[in-house]
Amino acid sequence: MRNLLLVAAVALSTAGWALSTSSRSTRAIWRLQR
Repeated sequence: MRNLLLVAAVALSTAGWALSTSSRSTRAIWRLQR
């Protein structure tokens, strides 16, 4: 049970980091295209 919570927390943090990174790269690409 404890390991499951740890894995879930790591997955959540990783997903949040990926979302923020992808949004940043998307903005940069959008600026370049414009």
